[in-house]
Amino acid sequence: MHPRRHIKPHGFSLLEAVLALAIIAAALIAVLQVRTQMIHGAQQARDRQALERDDEAVFQMLVAGLLPPPTSSDGVVTWQGEFLDRPYIIQRTVERIPNPNVDGLDHPVRPSLPLIVYTLTIDERTTVFPWYE
Repeated sequence: MHPRRHIKPHGFSLLEAVLALAIIAAALIAVLQVRTQMIHGAQQARDRQALERDDEAVFQMLVAGLLPPPTSSDGVVTWQGEFLDRPYIIQRTVERIPNPNVDGLDHPVRPSLPLIVYTLTIDERTTVFPWYE
């Protein structure tokens, strides 16, 4: 009598191959979802930066005196015009803020300081630029 020989299988079974493919597919799907989210986030950041550049450009035009003359009503100065074919409105108001240097000084100082606030509205989006005197 010959002892029975156990034949060792060579390679992978069908179940092992299917399971390996399922794990690889799940990992690949997760990586692609993260990649898609990163691309979407990067596009949103670029769009937001472009809008902020436009806002800053209009404000710098105001500072440089390149905008049309303003109108004034009830202490609010208003500039209106178009930038890159989009209408804008800039309103300047003056607020009083507490002077941070009041305490601890031997000489008299003003108890409050003017804060000039420029509010830019362009494309129904509002940006505020505080300007200290």
